[in-house]
Amino acid sequence: MHGAVNLLNGATHDHVSVKNVSAVFSYFLQQLLDAYPNASVPQQTRPIYR
Repeated sequence: MHGAVNLLNGATHDHVSVKNVSAVFSYFLQQLLDAYPNASVPQQTRPIYR
């Protein structure tokens, strides 16, 4: 599962996948870029393990 939170408005985005490979993570990042086309580059990414 990949997830992100927009700290300005609290909106969340997530993606659940069966197989967690780089192509799936790239797809998730593309979804974020599509949702926020004018956003600045994120300052930090961190994996969350459950």
